[in-house]
Amino acid sequence: MSEIRHLIDLMDRTWAGDAWHGPSVEKTLEGCTAAEASQRPLANAHTIHELAEHIIVWQEAVRRWLAGEDYTVTPEIDWKKITDSSEAAWADTRARMAGTRAALRAAIAAFPDGRLDEPRAPGKMPWYAVLHATVHHDLYHAGQIAMLRKATRR
Repeated sequence: MSEIRHLIDLMDRTWAGDAWHGPSVEKTLEGCTAAEASQRPLANAHTIHELAEHIIVWQEAVRRWLAGEDYTVTPEIDWKKITDSSEAAWADTRARMAGTRAALRAAIAAFPDGRLDEPRAPGKMPWYAVLHATVHHDLYHAGQIAMLRKATRR
């Protein structure tokens, strides 16, 4: 199996599959309502909804980099202020998460193994590290979401 296929498998397991570490991102969000997603049980922590938007931002950034775009994630883009905590807004975020993840997955699947050691841009980390970091980023925030869900159920 090629390294890209291994990365896709890891990404799939992290997102919705059989992950060895515990629940996947999708499993962690399963049944999460807009009311739960908008709660802030820890005063200085992000909400689940904010974390979901943040995951979208970085998946989209990596997809754009893979497409050759010189894209910068600004602080305003990185942590979107959530002004609508309705079920419709939360459903939209969840749908965009799925769409962004599918687009990133397709971009990674099309990426040639032979380029994994190339830097993403001059002075930047190699693609191999960027793609693995994308998986790590999702897992990091899935853990935060799991803890926030426990805190909202008290």
